[in-house]
Amino acid sequence: MNILTVKNMRAYLQQILRSSGTNQKVIAKQIGISDSYFSKFINGKEIAFWMARKIIQTIDKSNEATLLKLYVSQGIKKSNYAAALEYFYSKQEYNFVEELISLNGDRGPYFLELSNVYRFVLDSRFTYEKLESIERLKQIKTEHIESQIVLEFIHMYTYFLNRNFEITLYRIELIKKLIEQLNDPFLQISFQARIDEVLANIYLKQNKNIKKARIVAKKILARDYSENHNMTAYHTLGLSYFLESYDESLHYYKKMLTLMEKYNDRDSDLVENKMEIAILQYYWGKEIESAYNVNEFTQSLITNEGLVRFYNDPNLRKYAMFLDGMKEKSEKKLLLSIHYFEKDYEKFRATFPKKELMKLDFAYTL
Repeated sequence: MNILTVKNMRAYLQQILRSSGTNQKVIAKQIGISDSYFSKFINGKEIAFWMARKIIQTIDKSNEATLLKLYVSQGIKKSNYAAALEYFYSKQEYNFVEELISLNGDRGPYFLELSNVYRFVLDSRFTYEKLESIERLKQIKTEHIESQIVLEFIHMYTYFLNRNFEITLYRIELIKKLIEQLNDPFLQISFQARIDEVLANIYLKQNKNIKKARIVAKKILARDYSENHNMTAYHTLGLSYFLESYDESLHYYKKMLTLMEKYNDRDSDLVENKMEIAILQYYWGKEIESAYNVNEFTQSLITNEGLVRFYNDPNLRKYAMFLDGMKEKSEKKLLLSIHYFEKDYEKFRATFPKKELMKLDFAYTL
């Protein structure tokens, strides 16, 4: 696809419609908008961002982000600005967010406020774990609900990354009440997706509530808002079935990897998650597939040589002591594994060695 102008973009979409023999009225009805709005979009008028996104998704989902870039690149209404910033930020199109800010930031108070908020988000996204981010928020004055919600998310992420999960859940409830005041369907979906991504993590890894975690993960997949959110959902489901079903766990892990492998900047995440699959296969007594032999730890699992040399590795000792403790029926190593999992705030994974202790008739309450 080589489309350089908005005019050509609409011509491109019309060509796809003609080629597929799809009726414009059928698509409009399918996505819940009137035929007149569809016609306005095709004929060069700006309509609500969520409508334009739905139209593009239906006609050419694989090029959605590229086509929406063209849609907003030559001017954007006030009513669509927040949605556009949020959409491209959620797609990790950070350079384009900066371009939108540069093009629109001086168009009036509303544009200026949203631009300042998202510029702050761009500047702060790698430092959310530092509590100073919250102090810096006080310098930003907001009047509009969209800006207030985005800044509330920074509170949420900061407390989440600092593992203060009770306050994180409190901030989430505040955000939910603010979202109820929004009229934009796209922003409602996007902001709820942000919340669900954090809730899936908290419910499973911290609260050990498998049922709630799976419900949220399946909501994420049903919403299909973005591949990044879908990866979180698949990982949540894969991990949730670790002790329960090898086939279910492997199925969801593989779904996650399929998405992750599309991104060039996820190499370290790929290695970590392939290692998790190797650990899953070792735990269930399966042959570790070569695709998941990604480091010295997984090689040691394959050769079954023992994992003592990883006991001092702060990232691997919890797994090493769990798997050695399971193999050796060592209460001491299993207890140490629990300690290290919980020290890393991995309460759900701490149930892995706890289950092995229960098999040894050790009096440990799960």
